[in-house]
Amino acid sequence: MYKEFTEDELFKKALAEFAPGGLDKKIIFNYATSLMGSVEPEVVCNILNIIKASVVSNMSFTKCYQHIAKVESIHVGYDMLRKLTFFIAAEYLMTIDQLGSIIKPERDFVAEVAAEKYNIPVANVTATEKEALLADSDEVYSITDTPVDNWDEYFFNVCRQAARNSKCLSRRIGAVLVKDKSIISTGYNSPPRGVPSCDLRWTLDPHFIAKYKDKIVVPLDPDKPICPRYSLGAKSGEMLDICAAGHAEENAILNAAWHGISTKGATLFMTCGIPCFRCVVKIINAGIKEIVVTGISFYDDNAEFLLNNSEVKVRFYKFDKKI
Repeated sequence: MYKEFTEDELFKKALAEFAPGGLDKKIIFNYATSLMGSVEPEVVCNILNIIKASVVSNMSFTKCYQHIAKVESIHVGYDMLRKLTFFIAAEYLMTIDQLGSIIKPERDFVAEVAAEKYNIPVANVTATEKEALLADSDEVYSITDTPVDNWDEYFFNVCRQAARNSKCLSRRIGAVLVKDKSIISTGYNSPPRGVPSCDLRWTLDPHFIAKYKDKIVVPLDPDKPICPRYSLGAKSGEMLDICAAGHAEENAILNAAWHGISTKGATLFMTCGIPCFRCVVKIINAGIKEIVVTGISFYDDNAEFLLNNSEVKVRFYKFDKKI
């Protein structure tokens, strides 16, 4: 198993540089241990995990080192990383048992939670911060809200919560895909993953600025973001070609696809009326059998044509928006 690792030229060179008298287990282990005292435990664990994976996959020492350098070089100095890599690798090949406590350090989940809460390394979490976390803990075992009357109300409540995450400056809509009374996906209207919010086009998109800067109807105010369509005087349903957001319905479908979940036979709940034609196309082709809407007016003629010539069931639900 170790052949590809130990016969690698980089490994031999490192061994000759740091242990010219041969691979002395005690000397190398002590040196590696002293290095660990100046490096964060997370870095050591990451390096050891890469080494373990490289040994199992018969990866050469050179490739192993390159992986470690790529992952950890931003955390520790290059020379320190090199020495740490070489000596831990040598010791790992000689005696796995002696490094067991380093590879699998004792877990302190309270410190892990505190590190996440305070955005600091686990090694830097103090006893005071752990105590503050425990004191701030507020366990909730029950709620006093009125129970939901039916499944529709339950799913529409989830739709509403999904809509709250929308950053759309025009309208905030939520959608939930359901199968066998279980939620398989949610969505809200927003730009695609990683794409800035729509109002930033006025500062980030030179082509957009050049094309529309002389057509602005509502003056731009950096303290009050506004939908680009509205700043250009567009009414509801107009200038949709400049909207960079995906609709809640299609985002719910795309999120299911992202996670490899089948939408065939599912029901789609949404806090809006009949979807637009581009969403209806996806709904039909995704195999969704039913849509539950809060209004029955059509957004456009294409949507009406598509639904009238499909097998998708449309159901109306009067959602209490005060919930």
